[in-house]
Amino acid sequence: MRERELHGNCPEESPVMRSIDQGPTSSSNRFFRRASRAARHRFHTTRIEDLGLGDCRRHWISELRKKLPSPSIHTYIGTDINPALFPKPLPPDTSFGVHNIADEWPADMKSTFDLVHQRLTLPGAAPTPLSLAIRQLYGLLKPGGWIQLVEAEQEGPGSGPVFQEFLDLVRGLFTVTGAGWHYASVDMAFGAKNPKKVLAEMSARCTAKAMDGLVAQVKRVPSLHTSSSVEKLETLGGRLLDELVEKGAYYRIRCVWGRKPDNLDAM
Repeated sequence: MRERELHGNCPEESPVMRSIDQGPTSSSNRFFRRASRAARHRFHTTRIEDLGLGDCRRHWISELRKKLPSPSIHTYIGTDINPALFPKPLPPDTSFGVHNIADEWPADMKSTFDLVHQRLTLPGAAPTPLSLAIRQLYGLLKPGGWIQLVEAEQEGPGSGPVFQEFLDLVRGLFTVTGAGWHYASVDMAFGAKNPKKVLAEMSARCTAKAMDGLVAQVKRVPSLHTSSSVEKLETLGGRLLDELVEKGAYYRIRCVWGRKPDNLDAM
């Protein structure tokens, strides 16, 4: 695999970077329209994989389907470690399944997708090395397929102490997995910092709910050291929700995307 094919930064003038702070739906839809042009000239239909659903009313893959022309000609597959997040009911072209991003993907899924999207799940690969987790994602792509990775820089400018506590945990996970956290990025407004009421409420609730999985992951990594006591970890979600509703926070997001070469010999 050529590193530049996978890890090139999104240009600031690209549709992804211009719209990422407007929320996942706008960003993903614009990215898909751009990336899928190259795929559609060779594929009558497109297989789309979304990893890491999050606890939101509007899942990325479901919202993307609503935005696309002729959505029923494509196949949409979502995966998450928590089946409780799977929406119901589903259209016949959409399915969801349980998978841990740290694990190898089933053989019948490899080299079958035209677009793979991942958002804020890579720290959860610990103790699997980050490079292996990404290569496994890359292995899902057909030749000529596209991949989009959305992850957060672990900084929260102007945020409260509980949000900083959350960032401390994620920084620890990134350090253990080898991901690092020094990236160019844009700020995404959570909770009271977001002027749009619906997004303010959704971002606060989703971020707080995500603490359940984050805390569970922290407990599974014995080499991770955090400033939070066991008691504080157990109440992190509730305290974070209160702080985001009252004060809000800014979360810096980085997006990378790229295309698998058509020529397999180039990998």
